[in-house]
Amino acid sequence: MKKSLCKQDRKSHKEHILVKKLRLAAEEYGMLEGGGIVVALSGGADSRALLHALIKICGEGTPVMCAHVNHMLRGAEADRDEEFCRSICNAEGIPLRVLRVDVAQIARREGKGFEEAARDVRYAFFHRILEENAEFKKIATAHTASDNGETVLFNLMRGGGIKGLCGIPPVRDRIIRPLIYVTREEILDYCRENSLEYVTDSTNADTAYSRNYIRAEIMPRLDKLYGNAADAISRASRNLRRDSDYLETEAERVFGQLYAGHLPTRELRALHPAVLARVVALAYGKITEKKAESVHLDGVCNMLYKKEEPFSLYLPDDVVCRCERGKLFFEKAEEKADTAYRTELSVGENILPSGAILLVLPAEEAKNIQKSQNVYNLSIFARVSGDTIEKGIFARSRENGDSYRFGNMTRKLKKLLCDRGIPLWEREVLPVVCDKEGILWVPGFGVRDGAAGKDSEKDYIIYYIKAQTA
Repeated sequence: MKKSLCKQDRKSHKEHILVKKLRLAAEEYGMLEGGGIVVALSGGADSRALLHALIKICGEGTPVMCAHVNHMLRGAEADRDEEFCRSICNAEGIPLRVLRVDVAQIARREGKGFEEAARDVRYAFFHRILEENAEFKKIATAHTASDNGETVLFNLMRGGGIKGLCGIPPVRDRIIRPLIYVTREEILDYCRENSLEYVTDSTNADTAYSRNYIRAEIMPRLDKLYGNAADAISRASRNLRRDSDYLETEAERVFGQLYAGHLPTRELRALHPAVLARVVALAYGKITEKKAESVHLDGVCNMLYKKEEPFSLYLPDDVVCRCERGKLFFEKAEEKADTAYRTELSVGENILPSGAILLVLPAEEAKNIQKSQNVYNLSIFARVSGDTIEKGIFARSRENGDSYRFGNMTRKLKKLLCDRGIPLWEREVLPVVCDKEGILWVPGFGVRDGAAGKDSEKDYIIYYIKAQTA
C-alpha cells in the first residue's frame, strides 16, 4: 500500500517548525495527494523554502516542477530573478517553465492595474502548464501565515465582509498553499538553517503600497502588543472560514429552493440577513462571472427591506437588479448606442450636445465665482495644469475600450462606471475630456497622472455642470 506523501521519512523531533506546519496543512487539506506539483517559484525566500521543503517531503514518489514568470516590470532585477530560478532548478535537477511577458503593456491594453494584470497572467500560465502536463495536478504557491495576516487586515480596513476576513484560502480549486500556517520569520530561519540562497524584490520595501505598509509598519507593532500576530490572525481566519462555509452551504440550499429565473421577495425578506446577502450574490452570479462586492449586495438587501417596489439598481458588469410584482430579477443591461460627438474646448463656457456644460477657467479667475452660483452647487470639477490646457483639449463621447491612468493605476472606464453604480442613461451623456495624449479627465474620477494641477497660478479648473431637466 502506498504511503501518504506527507508521512514519508518523518522525523518529527528533528524537523524544523516550517516542515511540521507544512505537513499539518498538507494533511488537513489533502494538498500533496493525487499527482505531481507545479511550484510557483519567484526566487524569493518563501518560494525557495517551499521548493526545498517539498522536495524533502515528497521524495521521489511525487514529480515536482517549477514555473517562473518574468513580468518585465523591474528591468535587470527581474532578469536576475529569472536567472536565479534557472540556476536553482538546474542544481536540483527539476524541470522549469519560464514565461516572459510585458505585463505593463497588457495592463494598459486591458485597463487593469499592474498587480491585477500580473496575477491574471501568472495563474493563466500555471493552469496552462497543468493542461499540457497530465501527470501534474496541482499548483503550489508560497503564500504564508504572514501574507494571510496582511490580507485580512487589508480587507478589514476596506470594510470587507466575512469572506474577505477569511483571508487566503489554503486550497482553491487546483491551487494549494502548503506554507499557509508558516510565518515569515520561520521562513527566514528555515533558509538560514538550510543555507538556502534567495533573491529580494526591492519593490517590497516601498511603503507607499498599502500591503507593504501593513507588512513593514502595522504587523511589527501588533507583534509587540500581542506576540505572534500572524498566527493569531490565521487562527481567527480559520474560524471565520468554517462559519463562512456553513453560511455558503445554507445559502446554496435556499437558492436551489427559491430560484426559478427570479427570486420571490416575500421569502427573501424572511431570510436571515447573512443568508439573504449570499442568496442575492448567487443570483447575481447567474448573470456574470464578476464577484459582487458587499456594498452592492447591501444595496439590494436594503431595498428589499424597504418594501418599495418596483425598483431597479445598476450593479457592476452592466447587470441590472429589477424588482417588481413580488419578484427579484437579475439581467444584463442593454446599453444604447452612444451618439458620437467631439467638441473642441476653449476657455470659458462650452455647451455639449446633451445640454451639459464644461466650463474651463484659469484658477485665479475661478476663485472669483461665488458659491451661490450654479457652477458650485451643481458641478463636478478638476484642477489641470496650464501646460496641458494650452496644448488643446476636447470633449467626446465614450468609446469602446476607453481607459486611462490616474492614482498610479490604469483603469477601464466602463469598469469604473459600473463599479460606481452610475446609471446607464447618465453614462450615455458623460463627457470624456481628452488631449492629444488621450483621456485627461472623466467627471467624477481623477485627472490623468502627470496632468493634474499643482496649486499653481497657471492651473485651470474644469467644471462639469450636468444638463438641467425641467
